[in-house]
Amino acid sequence: MQHIGKNHFRVKHYAGYRNGKPKFKFRRQEPDYIHRPLVQKSEVDLVDHCSQSLLDHHNIKDSDFFNKFQADKTRAGSSAWNECLTCTQGTLTINWAEYGKWLSQSHVPKYTNELLRYSKKYAYVLDQPEKASDLNLLSRDLRRLVMASLANLSKYLGMYSSWRQLVKNNGLKWERRSALETFVDIFECNLDDVRQWLSQVVQELPPKYATVEVFTALTGLRPSEAVNSCRLIVELSSEDRLCEYLDQELMMLKHFKFKDLFLRGCKSTYVSFITQELLDLVLRTEPVIKYATLHSKLRRLGFRNRTKQLRKLYATTLRNYVPHEVVDLLQGRINQSVFLRFYYKPFLEDIRKRSLEGIKPLQNELLPVIS
Repeated sequence: MQHIGKNHFRVKHYAGYRNGKPKFKFRRQEPDYIHRPLVQKSEVDLVDHCSQSLLDHHNIKDSDFFNKFQADKTRAGSSAWNECLTCTQGTLTINWAEYGKWLSQSHVPKYTNELLRYSKKYAYVLDQPEKASDLNLLSRDLRRLVMASLANLSKYLGMYSSWRQLVKNNGLKWERRSALETFVDIFECNLDDVRQWLSQVVQELPPKYATVEVFTALTGLRPSEAVNSCRLIVELSSEDRLCEYLDQELMMLKHFKFKDLFLRGCKSTYVSFITQELLDLVLRTEPVIKYATLHSKLRRLGFRNRTKQLRKLYATTLRNYVPHEVVDLLQGRINQSVFLRFYYKPFLEDIRKRSLEGIKPLQNELLPVIS
């Protein structure tokens, strides 16, 4: 807690675990917020006691209470006085900071924060299996996220076998999209509208943002992968190390060389073919941005963000030129069939030629707009 004005204090709030370190945010609070835990009888034993005079803005910096609060490094959270990074959930003792660090080793920061958030909220299920039925009351998508959070937490605590038994005993299901939902999605997604949307946003967006949209459409990468790929091209080119990422002979981006960025468990990408014109565009506009920034830019311009649908546009367009096994390969889907794993050995030069031929009309339509 810090005193920042006559009637305001600044309280440190725990904001999750990012990039291997706990992150905090500071928020201004009224004096009443600071005093409230002291007058609530149910919480009086959970906080450090002090007299009201010690909170006066004239002498708070000199008070023993303030010095004690400053020296206490374990306190964090929206209730900054009584939430610790290590807590006891029933019979479970969980160090959330260490757990967050453990999650960050195998998940991207955004997903790590989601897993950490729901692990905290539903950790009681692991300690009280009879309450596992609470998860059945959640929506399908939220239930999957909560179950993923608890599965990770159980692995961290060394009780994964107990979690699997809990799932079985309570009939919890890892439900996915039904065949009907997939069928409806196929017919409701009009790729002509997506292509028209792409042409419009490329004209309206600043060059570096438009470049990311074009790059996504012409490589079939996921939006976050396209952002990372553009950034990597610019950074390696500035260091004269682009050859580590780009095969100049095949004009092939070797994503598999950078595992931390592009190999993410079930969502991976291995190679992409690009043209010299697209490479020149990336090097000229230097689109070193974040996907969240692109999303905000589209929203401010009044456009709906349909960037994720560009992946569908790429796959559908390419399907007319190459087998579906090649489309899967270029989009990071490695099928477990015996044919694909042991017998299908396509020629990269042939794949490059046919895939670039498939996206050439779209490239000819988009690149002149930015140039």
